[in-house]
Amino acid sequence: SPPYETNTIEKKRLIDNSLVIVLTLLIAVNNVIGEISLHDASNLDIIYNDRLKKKVTKIC
Repeated sequence: SPPYETNTIEKKRLIDNSLVIVLTLLIAVNNVIGEISLHDASNLDIIYNDRLKKKVTKIC
């Protein structure tokens, strides 16, 4: 029956579209998390370097 076939095609198209949307969201979220972790890492590095400098000046 043709109506059933078109219905299945429509459903498949919907599923494909939602998969694309989900993948796009995952990539976006991943990028945001990547940016945040890079930012945090550089902040930690700065904090660590400051503490190291303080320790070195205490020793000297």
